[in-house]
Amino acid sequence: MNHEHRKAPRPLESAVLRECLRIAERMEVPCWRRNVSAQTIAATSGAKRRFIRSGQPGQSDLWGFLPKWSRRPGVHFECEIKRLGEAPRYEQAVWLRQCNEVSAAAFWCDNTETFARVLQAVCEGKQIVYPYDHFQGVDYRVTIPGTKKTRVIRGPSYEYDLI
Repeated sequence: MNHEHRKAPRPLESAVLRECLRIAERMEVPCWRRNVSAQTIAATSGAKRRFIRSGQPGQSDLWGFLPKWSRRPGVHFECEIKRLGEAPRYEQAVWLRQCNEVSAAAFWCDNTETFARVLQAVCEGKQIVYPYDHFQGVDYRVTIPGTKKTRVIRGPSYEYDLI
């Protein structure tokens, strides 16, 4: 009998996100889910078709404030959640860097262990640092506005360090 070893399925992003919210709650870190979306509503009985956007492109999935017990109470933080093995899109990498540049603690993770480790480190006073060179050679596939076509552009690195 041949027993194949199958890899366990990767958790969905939504499952990682839910567990990250639970971790933040256990750590007593105020944290909320942000829904960013865009949709077109079809025309009905004489009304025009409408486009509705919720949030800004690239905004992170989670946001909150570092708690009173932290070394940086009240500091805003953002976290982009990804499925295991996936990385932020171009707009998300730009958003994380912009938030971090104005003193927010902005990071991304693709698993709950990284979320807990980074959030704890930030609460203990560590800083999130992105490479100085914003455009050091990460390729992103982006959609050309107004079309369904895509192209590859070079954008900011999404890798970061804790110092």
